[in-house]
Amino acid sequence: MNLSCLQKDLNSGVSAVARAIPKSQNPLAGQLLAKTDGDDLLLVGTDGETVAITYRVKAAIGSPGEITMEKLRLSSLIGNLPNDEVTLESAESGYQAIVRCRRTKAEIAGFNPTEFQVTEFDGATSIELPPAELRKALSRTVIAAAQDDSRPVLTGVQFEFTPGNLRLGAADGFRLSVHTLDLPSCSITRTLIIPRGIVREVIRLIDELPEDATEGVSIHLEEGAESDTRVALSVGPARITASLVQGSFPSYEQLIPADHEVSIEVSVGALSETVRRAEGFARDSSNIVRFMAEQDNDDSGSSLRIRAQADESGTYEDEIDAVIEGGSSNIAFNIAYIRDVLAVLDSESIRIEITSSGNPGVVRAVDDDRLTHVVMPMYVQW
Repeated sequence: MNLSCLQKDLNSGVSAVARAIPKSQNPLAGQLLAKTDGDDLLLVGTDGETVAITYRVKAAIGSPGEITMEKLRLSSLIGNLPNDEVTLESAESGYQAIVRCRRTKAEIAGFNPTEFQVTEFDGATSIELPPAELRKALSRTVIAAAQDDSRPVLTGVQFEFTPGNLRLGAADGFRLSVHTLDLPSCSITRTLIIPRGIVREVIRLIDELPEDATEGVSIHLEEGAESDTRVALSVGPARITASLVQGSFPSYEQLIPADHEVSIEVSVGALSETVRRAEGFARDSSNIVRFMAEQDNDDSGSSLRIRAQADESGTYEDEIDAVIEGGSSNIAFNIAYIRDVLAVLDSESIRIEITSSGNPGVVRAVDDDRLTHVVMPMYVQW
């Protein structure tokens, strides 16, 4: 094998596929595969069981072939080369890759590429998704996916396809996030749960797309499957094949309050700044932050007071302007859950809907009704 490509393209590809390769004491498990495929260099990384990432790099192919290389050594090398042409070739004997860039030359030992096992998957059912809108929906929902594996079905984001629509949902028992997308080209009815790690990888790959990219994101499903076990997602030059989370996602419609007593509209920027300041105090008291909505009778001086207490070592209190409807009300939240949803909103204002201090609160973007974020309250002495 002999080829050349640009360092920045090779670095993007190596970085992407390396994220699929786990840390392991087994030398073969830490390898990535580089092989020619037509006029491109195809990089492949896998954990051998649940996920594989391939990345297509534009290259000038001198002679075709394939070789494996150790992930950590290659990543470190390519990431620190100058942005110039890189040549990659296999040694005449043995399983070694020779990397050259300007006056730099490195040899990286590998294994017989026939020992590199990766499961190919070409889903017959393909749905095109708009990258920017999908990224927004994924970032708004994945924050609610469970971080521990005690209930595996909650560790992913549910994709619920219906004709013309995609609804994404995630929940960890303390919060629920639901976002809908219009998909006029979708004609199927299908539900699957994609692991949170794969969702975050898709977000990262969308962020790496050039601003002038015209390609969408494609999701590939198994044809006619009664119960999907795998999914493939194509994002620009990258393709992720992953095992799906198996099980039935809880029915969450009844968790979304049908009505509310009090509505609090506040600036996202102002509330974000207040939450950041309050977090250092709330950390020492189970992350509790108290929200106290105070509505004036003439609605001219309504405000939201935020209070956090660090046990007996300090107290934080702040007040921001708010538009309040329905009267005054109190509720306490885990401050981390409020911080997380504020971080993924690009709206100027949010509306917090409250029924009582003992019922879930609902956070909505004022200018975007596609998001519904439900947060369970914290029980406190007022």
